[in-house]
Amino acid sequence: MVLSYAAERSVIYGGCFPEVLTRRPSGRRIRLVDYMEDEVFRNENAGLTAEGCLVEAMTKSRCCVKGRNCLVAGFGYCGRAMAKLLLSLEAEVTVYDIKEDCQRVAMEMGCGLWQENAEEQNFEWIFYMADKPCPIDTVLKWCDEKTYLWDITTGGGLPAEELEENGIHVEHLTAVPGRILTESAGIILARMIERGAADYGRV
Repeated sequence: MVLSYAAERSVIYGGCFPEVLTRRPSGRRIRLVDYMEDEVFRNENAGLTAEGCLVEAMTKSRCCVKGRNCLVAGFGYCGRAMAKLLLSLEAEVTVYDIKEDCQRVAMEMGCGLWQENAEEQNFEWIFYMADKPCPIDTVLKWCDEKTYLWDITTGGGLPAEELEENGIHVEHLTAVPGRILTESAGIILARMIERGAADYGRV
């Protein structure tokens, strides 16, 4: 349907295009530009996402960052930006990620690593930034009734209803940073569009 509305030589911008769209031949000169494949944009977006999540966490919990016991689940672009920001504000930061290279980077940054067989540790703030769902039993080991869990994944990567039945407070922070840091988000998106247009031969 998207392609049917696109004129000849259109440039369509979006984030994380589904494979069914990218592989479908349009029969016309239409270019899809996925801004999540732009390295500069991904880094800038990750930084703004972390700031937006922190604003939400402080506002909803009415707590400061310093000394807060935090878990960052998922250590990609956004997870690393989140951990870096929390560390800079003197929070206690633990990382959950199954990839060994991510674990190594987390330790080099000064974060702790969550271990499956370790003594249970309950976190005050959890920032869920993984790109896939996590087993409910694992998530429950991170939480108690005072935990705030912030899920930034599109559509929700965590089973919110099950968690809330167990007394865990879950917030879905979709459309971050655009919903919170509107001007800054617009600026980095505009810069990305300009780069894409220049590569296409038009500005």
